[in-house]
Amino acid sequence: MALFTGYIADEKGYDRIQWLLAGFLFGPLGMFAAVGLPDKKLRRDIRAGFENLFTLGVDTRPQSYPTVKKGPFNASGDLPAIPPLPEP
Repeated sequence: MALFTGYIADEKGYDRIQWLLAGFLFGPLGMFAAVGLPDKKLRRDIRAGFENLFTLGVDTRPQSYPTVKKGPFNASGDLPAIPPLPEP
């Protein structure tokens, strides 16, 4: 169990030896703690990806917002004419 705890911590970017000892001393509790650790490697990769976007000059903000009509009104503010139903 201690080896698996060290492996999990190492894959997440933490010191393998310290977590191996935690797994040895605390058993399953140490392993569950290692599973709950945030992933340092993933955060580093995500941050590097965003930094590369900004150095390339990519603007991540939306350029324009779509116009949303609220309600069934036309441009003059009146309700549109409802066509009559066809006769059966």
